[in-house]
Amino acid sequence: MKILLLSFLLLPLFFIYASAETTPILVNGSQFYPIGTYTSTSIMERTPELAKNGFNTVLIYLNWYNIEEALKQLDFLHSLGLKVIPNYSTLTREGKDEIVISHIKGIKHHKSVLGYYIADEPDGTWHKHP
Repeated sequence: MKILLLSFLLLPLFFIYASAETTPILVNGSQFYPIGTYTSTSIMERTPELAKNGFNTVLIYLNWYNIEEALKQLDFLHSLGLKVIPNYSTLTREGKDEIVISHIKGIKHHKSVLGYYIADEPDGTWHKHP
């Protein structure tokens, strides 16, 4: 477990270093350095542990097919002080762009949304756009 946790901690340190050397992320006018990890909604009940232990960002799959449920998930994560990067890579890979666009339109104004994870190393072989 300690080794796994260490691997999650090293990745955010890289992003903090890269952001400090370039332009920082601004959230409500203040610099924000994401210290986060990937998680899934199946362990949503464990996210308070992340917030208690210094994490401020999660990359997570939300409910793609029910905007109201996704907004409840975002409200919960926001109540913990966590910023969210919703993961859409599976939908993108499957060519379900309409769902991605619709979902983003439905959540884009939520206070917890930091960005969007649209694709994982897209090389054009999984999904070709017209």
